[in-house]
Formats: sequence, structure tokens, C-alpha cells
Amino acid sequence: MRDLLAYADSRSVVTVESPQLAELTAIVNAHGGDLQGNGDGTGRITGMNRRKTGHLASDHSIVLYQLAEATSSLEDFYLTIAEEEHKIQ
Repeated sequence: MRDLLAYADSRSVVTVESPQLAELTAIVNAHGGDLQGNGDGTGRITGMNRRKTGHLASDHSIVLYQLAEATSSLEDFYLTIAEEEHKIQ
């Protein structure tokens, strides 16, 4: 069950906005996440949840204007499990 919860967490997408996006990108990527900038001061992070992102930004004195997390729905989670089970058979 712990593996399933970790997998679901890794599928979440965190949206950020910061005037220091380049610095945040380097920090997030160094800590196992993947931040892709949109070219307008915003970006999307995968592989890291909102809380860890917020703590990293705070630890490095990075200003955040937006920090939001979109997680998979229960239906998405179920379909992912069913798809993985199908691959095993």
C-alpha cells in the first residue's frame, strides 16, 4: 500500500509562480523533482509534492506567488492500477 501511495504522489503536478524560477528549478531538480518552466515565471513540477516544494523554497529564501497541487482523482488512480495489473498478466 505504501508503494501505491508513493506512486500516486509521484503522479501529482505542482504549479508554481516565482520571480526566482531559475533558482527554484535548480533546487527542485537537485532534490529529485522536475520543474519545467512555461516562460512566464510559472512552471510545473512533477516528482515532488507541494509541501516539499514549499519547504525547499522557504529554506532557500525563494519567493512564491503561487503553489498549487493537482492530484490524480480516485478514478485515475484505479485506472492506473488496472493498467499496471493488465501489464503483469
